[in-house]
Amino acid sequence: MIRRLAVLAALLAAHFVHAQGADGSAPPTPPAGGKLQDHDGSQIAAILNQKLALTEAQRPPLLAIVRDYVKKEGAIIRDRTLTDEVTMAKRKSLAEVTNAQIMAILNDDQKAIFSTLLITPGPFHRKPQ
Repeated sequence: MIRRLAVLAALLAAHFVHAQGADGSAPPTPPAGGKLQDHDGSQIAAILNQKLALTEAQRPPLLAIVRDYVKKEGAIIRDRTLTDEVTMAKRKSLAEVTNAQIMAILNDDQKAIFSTLLITPGPFHRKPQ
């Protein structure tokens, strides 16, 4: 099954996000010469909150799901015992599980929107040892 790759998914996969602050403020300033990196998933959750118009009850579980995804994906990428092919397979599987978890907390209208924003692993680069 071919999944559509939205701009959000590309940003999510790379964890590079220029997002509006969770409180509606302007986006944080990225470091000089680089993009802001979302290490804990809070900016990704803020974007999904905005795009999906989440209810107060949906926000905490979505944040937990996204934070878990970011943590697990980081661990997969940092695992130097894995080949690039195995790394991508594990990231794809993790994304599929995460997409299902997110879909489970959404209403039908939100599911229709999220289906265009599915998490899809993008390219990754391991830092040299």
